[in-house]
Amino acid sequence: MAYSFGNVSNDFAVTNLNSGSSVSQNLSIANASIKTLTMPDIPVGTASNIIYINPITGVLSRGAPASNGATGATGATGAIGAIGATGATGPGGTASNTGATGATGATGATGSFGTPGATGATGSTGTAGATGATGATGATGRTGTTGATGTTGATGSSGTPGATGATGATGATGRTGATGSSGTPGATGATGATGATGATGSTGTTGATGASGATGPPGAVQQVNNLVQYLNSSSQLATVTQVRIPGTQLGSPITFPNNSTGALVFATSFDFTGNTLAVVYTPRQVPTSICTILKNSKGIYNPTNLPLPTGSVGSSPFGQQSVNLSNDGTLVAIGSIYDNSAANLSTQVGAVWMFQFDGVSWNQQYGIGGAKITPTNALGAVPCFGYSVSTAGNNLLAVGAFGDNSTGSDNSTGVGAVWILNKNGSNEWIFGQKLIGTPLAAGAHFGISVALSNDSTTLAIGAGGSLNGGTGAAFIYTIVASTWTQQQKISGLIPVGLFGYNVSLSSNGNILAVGSLGNIFVYYRSGGTFSAGSTVPFPYDASGLSNYGLFSYISTNGTAIVVNDRINNSTIGASWMYTPGPVGNWVQNGPALIGQGATGATNQFAGSISGNASKLAICSVTASSNQGCVFIFV
Repeated sequence: MAYSFGNVSNDFAVTNLNSGSSVSQNLSIANASIKTLTMPDIPVGTASNIIYINPITGVLSRGAPASNGATGATGATGAIGAIGATGATGPGGTASNTGATGATGATGATGSFGTPGATGATGSTGTAGATGATGATGATGRTGTTGATGTTGATGSSGTPGATGATGATGATGRTGATGSSGTPGATGATGATGATGATGSTGTTGATGASGATGPPGAVQQVNNLVQYLNSSSQLATVTQVRIPGTQLGSPITFPNNSTGALVFATSFDFTGNTLAVVYTPRQVPTSICTILKNSKGIYNPTNLPLPTGSVGSSPFGQQSVNLSNDGTLVAIGSIYDNSAANLSTQVGAVWMFQFDGVSWNQQYGIGGAKITPTNALGAVPCFGYSVSTAGNNLLAVGAFGDNSTGSDNSTGVGAVWILNKNGSNEWIFGQKLIGTPLAAGAHFGISVALSNDSTTLAIGAGGSLNGGTGAAFIYTIVASTWTQQQKISGLIPVGLFGYNVSLSSNGNILAVGSLGNIFVYYRSGGTFSAGSTVPFPYDASGLSNYGLFSYISTNGTAIVVNDRINNSTIGASWMYTPGPVGNWVQNGPALIGQGATGATNQFAGSISGNASKLAICSVTASSNQGCVFIFV
């Protein structure tokens, strides 16, 4: 059955009253001129198929006869009229209100014509418009965000592995190929380095500098004992004297059990052959000795502890020692700057102890009448006599006192002085001259280092303090008419460079090596005057240089120099050997020498080199729970 409805602005519900359940269907007919509803499930021709529409709520329902009572049928007719009113809704909503008038509702039968209004149910096809909600399926379009996966395209930045092309720099490793030069073919490789083979080689000095770099890509080579020396060409090798230099540690480190609670090693000194070594140290307990003599016997250095010097004054007379062993290894000089010092160091006089070997034992020697060797004409309270010592032969001694003529108890203000002593026929040491360089000033530290030539003709004195704006200086003295006379002052070049902190001479006094902070300078004497020769190049295998050059020495035969940096390689320390190269230059010969086999052996420094350059002593003050040790290299 179909029903037509007029212009209704409300949504309405159609209730199937024939059904046992309350099933409702909501239809939206707003703004529609004709709406038709078909209800096929309502039986036609029954008293219950009377449909009523509530003009307010828009709800259709089948009339209930019982609810109308006796008025029943007539009322039902009215209900039909109500249908008419719905039909009137087709042409005009006003007709629907007339239907509500009652009996006139029979006219509403005409309204049944409104059945075509049921065609309005076709309007429910509009519900199909809800199919537009299928448009919501468009939300599936968000899947398009999967397109953002396109950012995966950024993975294209993986193209940066193209930087692996930098691995091409590994081609530089081709230099290692140059190292492969076992002989003449290697020299051909050096020819590849046309620059090195060219002017560098022929220039001499510059060529030798190149030789240091040659440690990487070698040119011509020669064997120097157990080390290999690299130079630019065979012609340069012909100008270089083959010398014996130390490069291998001999056995285990040497410690000093008589000072088992801890002795700090401060200084060593070799004789000319390297078969006798004197070691002085600062004990941390009541000492039995402050010096040990090590004598080589078939590669084993056997120790002899010298007796404790007599005549010391003060609570800690052996706080710091210096040492020098004579060229023949039979006379040792020991300086102790803390002898006769106050506990608060307001006074710090110092003394020197001399021991002579008679073929059987070591015996202490004294000043005149058995007096202790200490100055009587020092200036100020803190001369620090004995800070440096040097012997020549068995009867000449030079003693430095860098704190002489200080202001108050501050030895850093010392002008400094050096005393010359000679030994008489009674084996007594007699004070001779007191040397004071010209010009000097407060804080000059004249005498912080001293070196006598073995032939007793030349004396070098270091003044590594305030002179020349803090660059430091070295002074040269020779004997003129039996008197030591200043011949030359050599000034440092680098401010606060401590130039002169260490000085050493060849046996005849014609080659001078001056240590400083950052380098070692070598000078050659000709016609009575030293002229600058060259600086020693920096080592090619250094790691973190800090005080490079301060501990440096030339062998008395003039064929080798050892240079040290005790802070190298994270305070482990290292020493390097240099030998003469072409045209007076010096060439690093072999890698860094670092002592092995002692626990905690840091701050290693070069103690001394033998006169013939065959032995090297390296000290460590921290090894073996601060007991200290000495490494010997051959």
